[in-house]
Amino acid sequence: MLPKNRQALKEKHSLWLQQLENLALNALETDCWGDVFDCIYEKMEQLDLFTIEQEQQLNQPLPPSAFAQLID
Repeated sequence: MLPKNRQALKEKHSLWLQQLENLALNALETDCWGDVFDCIYEKMEQLDLFTIEQEQQLNQPLPPSAFAQLID
């Protein structure tokens, strides 16, 4: 991954990364890791839903008016 992309990801998900870090530090102290795994799992679900929505948008056929705009 390019450093620029990595930085963009850090900025985009900064709140979640901060939450994950806090949960991980707490888990290191208490040896209770359930909250860490829940946090990761919830993020994975969010990203899955986002991916599904993106795929659905890409697979929707264009309306005929879109082709008319291309010709004009």
